[in-house]
Amino acid sequence: MFRPADIQPPEPALPAELWLSSVDITVTGATSWEAFADSTGEFLAAAYNASVFFETQGNTGFWIDGPQAFVVRLDPATRAGEARKYLLSRWIETASRSGGWGRAKALYRPPVPTPEFDAAIAAQRYAGEMGKR
Repeated sequence: MFRPADIQPPEPALPAELWLSSVDITVTGATSWEAFADSTGEFLAAAYNASVFFETQGNTGFWIDGPQAFVVRLDPATRAGEARKYLLSRWIETASRSGGWGRAKALYRPPVPTPEFDAAIAAQRYAGEMGKR
């Protein structure tokens, strides 16, 4: 999504109209940062209200608006204040007023040819159609 020219085979190439041209993000704090650790490292997590607009090179833009949870990994090899000390590990949509981050991400994910995947897509389409009624 953020570096479409770097996609390596066997992943399919991303259509040029889905390449990002800009990202506009506004976040306001909803909770304070909480530290935790697991076997893979140290992390910080917090909830924010986020409004994000992804503008593509095509005629499609994606807007996300609502509560989001961010998990940041601390790089132990980097000192505080240096670039890349804090790396975004997870961006979790907790609710949305705009149609969903998951829908936007799905456009950038290669298809998985399994019956479960097909059933999940069918369920999403059905839910979307029901929501329009």
